[in-house]
Amino acid sequence: MKRGSIPLMRATIGATALLLAGGVANAQPYDGPPTTMTTYWDVPAFKDMPYKGQAAAKGVLFWSHGVAGQLEQYGHPVPEFIKDFARDGWDVVKIQRNNLHEHGWSASGTRHVADLVERIQKAHAQGYKRIVAAGQSYGGAISIEAAKRTDLLFGVIATGPGHGSDACGARAGFSSARIADNLQRQLAGAIEGGKATRVILVMAAKDECQGYNNPTAQIRAALERNAAPFVFLDDGMPVHGHGAASTNQFRVWYARCLLAFLDPGRQQPAKEHVCAGPGSTPRFLFPADFQMPRASAGSLVGGWSGALAASKASGADGQEICIVIREARAGELVGGIAFGAGPERKISMTWNARSWKRDGERFVYAAPGSSYAITLQPQADARLAATITAANGAMTWSAALQPGC
Repeated sequence: MKRGSIPLMRATIGATALLLAGGVANAQPYDGPPTTMTTYWDVPAFKDMPYKGQAAAKGVLFWSHGVAGQLEQYGHPVPEFIKDFARDGWDVVKIQRNNLHEHGWSASGTRHVADLVERIQKAHAQGYKRIVAAGQSYGGAISIEAAKRTDLLFGVIATGPGHGSDACGARAGFSSARIADNLQRQLAGAIEGGKATRVILVMAAKDECQGYNNPTAQIRAALERNAAPFVFLDDGMPVHGHGAASTNQFRVWYARCLLAFLDPGRQQPAKEHVCAGPGSTPRFLFPADFQMPRASAGSLVGGWSGALAASKASGADGQEICIVIREARAGELVGGIAFGAGPERKISMTWNARSWKRDGERFVYAAPGSSYAITLQPQADARLAATITAANGAMTWSAALQPGC
């Protein structure tokens, strides 16, 4: 990949892990550029949440996506925690960039920053009371750099930010390590020189594109030198990877705190505003009103959990699952399935209601359009065997489930 191209990684460690997690929540199809010559265009980030306009909205948030060389990236959905800003009264604009016009930071990144600054100026002239620049990966770097060039920003949100993909996979002793160090210094300098009044930065542990050396201390020092109050969700989070902020658990654990930090109606926050995560990291996330059914001897009702073993190399190998059976009818099991975050804590934790139809000694879930099928089969040793098969048949995962989640 060209320098300056950071892959916008999904909140998983592989396509198979994404499949098992049920995909990215609320993914929406975005149209491509109007013409091949179009460099920038914008769309509502969420089609089901139209703009309120400058008079009614709390403000406007501009979201910038990442890059992966000259591969298309404008189709990636905006993280679900950003949708909470739309629900809270913000207009959320997704800035789209033509992947054919990506040529590294020095050639293209600076133009992206200039485009964002122009949008910020126009929004201010239109009467938007508050403006936030936000983005993932390369888009986060664009947002941070824009904050150096204008004093009109109320806030910046940067998740997994970075100026170049050369840091991805860098190792000590290799030339890429020196480049990674330079990119981290570039990021720190941009953060220190920013003029936004509030800053949110997310840099999770095990981020594939933050370089071989953990930049937490360097970035924290830059935030401290900047005058603005900040939230720094760093390597202490129980959510890992370059796509940490796109996971369901990130939204559940941190979105409310981030909304409060950027709420213009609240008192000016202290220098560092701490967003505490869960007291202890749960294995699974269930709906707010969820109650685990009570298990009974000789019945399949209750929770069953185990770890997946893949038929071949898979990012979901070792991912924990919980099968919940609420009702065991004559020809059907009714309940749901929860997926854990995986051994590296990178996979989006999800819950989906499911039902399994009896097929001889087995129970099968295979709904039309689903990305996978699930087969459950009671065992003589009081365990429940689960087999998950990708819809295309290319991959299978199996687990011997024991009572309890």
